Amino acid sequence: MYYAGGACEFYDASNVKLLSVNQAEAVWSVSPAKSAWVVVTPANGGYYEFPNYSNSLIPTYDHRQYLLPFWKSDTIIDELVLLDNIGAEAILMYVPKSILSVKNYDGTISFEINKDYTIQQRTIKQVSAEISKSVSIVPGKTGNGNSNGLINTRHTSWTRISYIADRTKDHIDIDIENKKALLPKTFSKLVGGQSLTVQAVGMSITAGLNVSGFIGDDKNFPPTKPYMRGYVELFAEQLKEQYGSNVTSINSACGGKTAGWLATYAGALVNRNTPDLVIIDMGMNDIWGVTSQAQFKASIESTINTIRKDVPNAEFILIGNMIPDVKGVGAPANGATLMFGFLEMLKSLEGPGIAVLDMTTLSETIFQRKGAKHCIANSLHPNDYLARWYAQGLMALFGDGISVPKKSRTFYVNSTGDNSDGLSKEKAWTSLDKINDMTFIPGDSILFEGGSVFSGAIELQSNDGNDPEKPIVFATYGQGRVTIQTTNSKQIGCKVVNGQGIEFHNMIFKGMGVAVQRDADGMFFYSDKPTGKLSHITINNVEVRDFGYCGIRFYSEWSKDVQSGYKDVLINNCTVHDCKENGIVSFAYDTQDTKFYHHSRFTIRNTEVFNITGYDAPTHKGSGIVLSQIDSSIIEYSRAYNNGTENTACGGPGGIWVYAADNVIIQFCESHNNSSGKGKGCDGLGFDLDGGVTNSIIQYCYSHDNDGAGYLFGNFDGARPWGNNLLRYSISVNDARTNNSSVTMFTAPNTGWDGFVMHNNTIITTPAPKNSYPSFAAVQLTEYGSVMSNIRAYNNAIITDGVKLLDVPPSFVSQKPHFKGNGYWSNGKSVSIRYGKEISSLEAFRAECPDCEKVNGRDVGVFANPEISGFGKAAPINFPKPPDSLSFYRIAGNSAFADKGLDLNKEFGIPLGDRDFFGKFTNKQVHSIGAYAPEESVNSIKQQLNDELKMMQLGNNQLFIQFPVDMTSKTLILHSLLGKKIYEAHIDGKNGLHITEPLSISPGVYVLSIQTEGGLSSKVFIID
Repeated sequence: MYYAGGACEFYDASNVKLLSVNQAEAVWSVSPAKSAWVVVTPANGGYYEFPNYSNSLIPTYDHRQYLLPFWKSDTIIDELVLLDNIGAEAILMYVPKSILSVKNYDGTISFEINKDYTIQQRTIKQVSAEISKSVSIVPGKTGNGNSNGLINTRHTSWTRISYIADRTKDHIDIDIENKKALLPKTFSKLVGGQSLTVQAVGMSITAGLNVSGFIGDDKNFPPTKPYMRGYVELFAEQLKEQYGSNVTSINSACGGKTAGWLATYAGALVNRNTPDLVIIDMGMNDIWGVTSQAQFKASIESTINTIRKDVPNAEFILIGNMIPDVKGVGAPANGATLMFGFLEMLKSLEGPGIAVLDMTTLSETIFQRKGAKHCIANSLHPNDYLARWYAQGLMALFGDGISVPKKSRTFYVNSTGDNSDGLSKEKAWTSLDKINDMTFIPGDSILFEGGSVFSGAIELQSNDGNDPEKPIVFATYGQGRVTIQTTNSKQIGCKVVNGQGIEFHNMIFKGMGVAVQRDADGMFFYSDKPTGKLSHITINNVEVRDFGYCGIRFYSEWSKDVQSGYKDVLINNCTVHDCKENGIVSFAYDTQDTKFYHHSRFTIRNTEVFNITGYDAPTHKGSGIVLSQIDSSIIEYSRAYNNGTENTACGGPGGIWVYAADNVIIQFCESHNNSSGKGKGCDGLGFDLDGGVTNSIIQYCYSHDNDGAGYLFGNFDGARPWGNNLLRYSISVNDARTNNSSVTMFTAPNTGWDGFVMHNNTIITTPAPKNSYPSFAAVQLTEYGSVMSNIRAYNNAIITDGVKLLDVPPSFVSQKPHFKGNGYWSNGKSVSIRYGKEISSLEAFRAECPDCEKVNGRDVGVFANPEISGFGKAAPINFPKPPDSLSFYRIAGNSAFADKGLDLNKEFGIPLGDRDFFGKFTNKQVHSIGAYAPEESVNSIKQQLNDELKMMQLGNNQLFIQFPVDMTSKTLILHSLLGKKIYEAHIDGKNGLHITEPLSISPGVYVLSIQTEGGLSSKVFIID
């Protein structure tokens, strides 16, 4: 082994002295018995370099990412800059196309653009003091505390920047020559998968002095995250990864030594190890006038010959070393000139079996590009960033070795592995720490043993995967799901920061319970990027429970300068329960004047959310599914119930609802027994299109036994304009148990409301002793704001047991809300309607309201028994059974409501959709009142189309429609969510239809329908 200068003593881990060494130079051979020597205490001078690194300081970087060549990789990971005061500037090596992250030295703090820094082309400028609070630039010391003549920039000083480089701008000609032809024996062993021994001899740079993981100079550089190894170790590890060979790395560098010293001791240091490849790295200590160029060459040549005498097959890489920072403290003024002279001597030795890596010229280029101070720990030693150039350069000598790993990897996590590389079940990781320390590449899979439990949390950053086309996948092998159990009351179960291209399957995230867990989500997806949407997040067959904040939350930083969010999110077959704040949430900055949506294209399907308690707070807490700042999204086949029990504020909570949203569809869902909470709590609604929602639909849904409205349509104070929304073919039973009405509409003063249609719904409202609202009815317009334009209600079955049928305050009468073709029933009691004033008959209603229950002069609408057998009975829970299981809410064939509805398409241009609540066709010539259209059913062809019809987007707004069965001679129609026809064509292909003409469509939710002999079959799609 080695030691640099001064007397010292060696101790074992129990502090027992093993060896004393005087000040005279010495070289020790410690194999095999003395490997326990771990402590060195110099009496004067020098520093210890034995050992270089500690196994307890686990690197927090992915060496594969760190070995991506800076000069040609699209993604630059953790480029370092020094920002040491407000106003300080640094230059990046390349022009960033987009910034992925700006973080502190250990990656634990993310800095925000415009708040902490600004960036213009390659220049980053410090704005806040937060960036520089850990900067530490101090005089260097020797082992006895005297000055060593250097000024050290410690590891905590650096700011880490990851970005996508724009290679089209400001091109730099850097290309490290492939020299594997000069090293044929080494290369042959690598490609043949044979064992390879690499030994490095050199000086302190070679040893790794001043990289963040080096432990040999703690007076000057205490080891600090990310605990990076030196370039020799990085190089050897990447050789092993790239070629699959068994690579043994020996680092025999000794700080402070010259080429002459190496020529003397090379045989003792190297030959007994019989290395295949020897890295010789000298020069930085020879530039002080003690070594001429001729002497330098002679010493290196003598070293090679000495080694070759005993190890004739050894090959060599000679490092032309970095230039010193001649403008810095402690470097000779002519140091760069001398280093270039040494480089020429090394080049003169290059030939078969000897290759030269020119870090001299490369470092000069980098210093000119960035400034030396951003690349060095002091004027003689590289920081982590420049040390990575060394390792990348060594890999480049072997050609393709520095590329991104060509195939994705599968990592295993179980309780029986050896916790090494994780690439097999036998070598599996045994804790979540390994996951959090790894940087994953696109396509990686992380497989947990099914049924296992792991304590802690999962944390992913923007450089994990980051490819929506090749997602990283968390899943299981074997039977059962894996449980991630948090052990800290403020610990988030899974945290993703600016991440995309990630899937989670077959997992349980379990907190410590709402009484213990504080302000922590089960799964948290965070974005603080200025613009853009992070894409492809899948959460499938996942349970989230017992967290003190939200279950699953997508959150864009609350700032007007952050316009980023998430898109293409799928939450399928999940359960979220027993959390405190809300169940499934999207959220971002929003005002009445906001013109965009942060989030887009969410699909929530086959999912249950329940027992989200809420708590005492100034604003409502305890909703099931609530999406906001979102467009073009679908919530379907899902259930929310028993939420909001501890809420104390009005204005929510609810089961399933959206606000600040456009082009959203909620369908085939059930929401029941949601609570308004305690004290002054109100709502506890079933479904809701709330503040700022436009162009959206609730259809085929079932609401029952909620404290508040079964279906709420409202615009709260300060919301965006609301309008052009629709409720159809849905059922409400026994809602509004404590407040509001079964269907409730409201708007706040000074907000916009224009356009709402409700048709073919069945609303059953029974007395509720706890509901003391004077407006309590089956359908209510709320006296709050005074403007709600274009309210139209058609073909609805409005049924009560003595409760008011309609409540329209006087302030809204002048706006003429329409009620036409509806069926009313009060279970044998007289009509009770308020339309500006109290009305007790259908005839009086028509007289008072010229736009109510009349069409073109003829009376429409009925007041009669609908013959619904489920009326007056407790509402059953139906999920996950299909809607037709609720057959007792169908009207009987001889009902007064049968065939008494209006043809809404013919009369008012309102598309009916292709089915009723129970799955019956709606393309009849006669139409019924309520959510049921009697006597027709879905045939097998139609059902198959509903299940298997596919639409694929091509370029230039072209589409390809794939059919599961032969659809020749049928008619295809593409229309908007609210029924506007976009395209119609006659199908002449058995298996599909290619729509080649560019369609004038914007991103959103669309409905594709095919007219068959069995009726109109439709399916909802999201078009980007």
